[in-house]
Amino acid sequence: MGTLNEEQSKVVENKDAVETAAGNLNGNNKRKIYYLIGIVIAVLVAVIFYFCYWIKTPTYSLNLIRTAVEKHDLVKFEEHVDLNQLYGRAVDDLISANGADASNPLVAGMMQMFKQVAVPALSDATKRYVETGNFEKKEVPKNNQKIDPNEVADSMKDKTGVDTIEFKGVGNTKKDGKIAVVDIKVYDKQVKKDFIIQVKMRELDNGSWKVVEISNLKEYVQEHDKAVAEKLTELNKPVAEKIASVLELKDTPKASVISDGNPFFASYTLKFDYPILLKTITPITEYTIEVKLIDQSNNILWSGTGNVSGNFVGENKSFSMWNTWKLNQFIEKEANIIKQGVGDKKVVTKITRVKLSDGTEYKYLVKLPPVEK
Repeated sequence: MGTLNEEQSKVVENKDAVETAAGNLNGNNKRKIYYLIGIVIAVLVAVIFYFCYWIKTPTYSLNLIRTAVEKHDLVKFEEHVDLNQLYGRAVDDLISANGADASNPLVAGMMQMFKQVAVPALSDATKRYVETGNFEKKEVPKNNQKIDPNEVADSMKDKTGVDTIEFKGVGNTKKDGKIAVVDIKVYDKQVKKDFIIQVKMRELDNGSWKVVEISNLKEYVQEHDKAVAEKLTELNKPVAEKIASVLELKDTPKASVISDGNPFFASYTLKFDYPILLKTITPITEYTIEVKLIDQSNNILWSGTGNVSGNFVGENKSFSMWNTWKLNQFIEKEANIIKQGVGDKKVVTKITRVKLSDGTEYKYLVKLPPVEK
């Protein structure tokens, strides 16, 4: 077989880029998209139930939405909620928050493909909720698309934590012509913390208002994610002590970026080398390590989780281990790691799961337990 010429290489490069971007959007980012977009439902369905009647004000229109949901009046609901704009902007905010390079035409194309499926699916799920009061699935034909609309809608309901948010009051309303931003005070019972959600509204010709955007969605989710992480750390302290009693990281992993040397389109791997120390006489068969790469300002540049299987035997015996992850050149943060290297970066690690040969397993919680009703 002959070698690829320059034009053929570009075709392969573009195809790989599209698949890489799709995988990125449909992996952890996709799950997070469902979480972020679902916050919209929490605001529109859970929070607005408590608004007072202020005629011809944004809060009065929010109360009209509440009434529409209670009476299953979809026409009135859509009169005061622009679902397509709401969810379209939410998808954009999420992708921006996760570092995808929207200026890259291939990534931008994948973003648009995702929105073409996700936004209608989320809008349909919301309409069904307004009409029926639940999130019943809509049967869709099987096809080759990578994003299942029902999966989007289901994940939205399951991952948003709608039931944990309590309305605490209406804050400031800032008006600028026909645009208003209303501060909604909420309390999350799961993380035990107050948040402000800013609802952007546009004035209609009849003097009422229409919800078009959650202005601080990106910032809210980042703040909420931080609160969830802090709560998980608190709950995982007893597990961390048990893990430390059987397996210990002896030193900070050494990070390095490795290229495959391909002169046409090189791929890059992030590698971490580290020693572990067994502290139990019972053999260890599996463990999970979480690794974060942090810059000088304590910003997380990259994070990954690796599972290791084997038969680690010998109390107080050390082993030299390593884990590798592929870097995605179409994600801005990972592209910067490839360009800048890891020499001045800090590595933070922890072992989050250990399984012993006798079946004993110590494992971190990865999501918060349900709130007791």
